[in-house]
Amino acid sequence: MNASGQYYQAIQRHDYTTAYHSLDKNATITLQSRPVVMNSMHTLATASRALDTRDGGVSSYIATDGHFEQGTNIVNLTMKVTRTGQSYDVHLKLELASGSWKILSADGL
Repeated sequence: MNASGQYYQAIQRHDYTTAYHSLDKNATITLQSRPVVMNSMHTLATASRALDTRDGGVSSYIATDGHFEQGTNIVNLTMKVTRTGQSYDVHLKLELASGSWKILSADGL
């Protein structure tokens, strides 16, 4: 949960370098029904700025549900994200590797 909180805190502050370091090197985030590989900080920043322009900046976020995939170091986590009064759920998949959690995928930003 710490990686997801750090990620959203960084997105909220427009600190895309820190947010990018919360992602796995092959992380995929679904944007407008299309999976996008976040292969650079620039890709993440561009996507985040576009969403900020369209829906407003992230005003709050909270984990609402989570569970481990049995027999793995993977957790599925649901975050409730609020942008300018509008809330939505983002489903994250995180993996514990080399002692730190990294976001593998998300179905939103």
